Amino acid sequence: MAPEQILGKPPAPDVDIYSLGCSFFELLTGKLPYSGGTINDLLAKHLTGPIPSVTARNKNVTEDMAELLRMMLAKKADSRPKNAKDLYVALKGIRILKRKPSPNDVF
Repeated sequence: MAPEQILGKPPAPDVDIYSLGCSFFELLTGKLPYSGGTINDLLAKHLTGPIPSVTARNKNVTEDMAELLRMMLAKKADSRPKNAKDLYVALKGIRILKRKPSPNDVF
């Protein structure tokens, strides 16, 4: 859940960008970006927790992709890509992984 949703603000397209960033993070690391012992702990991390480093959990992710994920997971909606087209252009222009993963790769 994006920080602005937790605060009760009306949803906008950047909410989907945040959610997709969480999905990309999990896809690239095998872990959710945030976890908590209770739902309140989890929501607090989405609101104020530091944005986790994807490259700390998967060294094969490029710095460009890591930066895009940081933008997608920004706490402030106006710091995220504005819409799906902007995100598509950003993704199209970067390399996601440094090398082709092998079946033996573990995060």
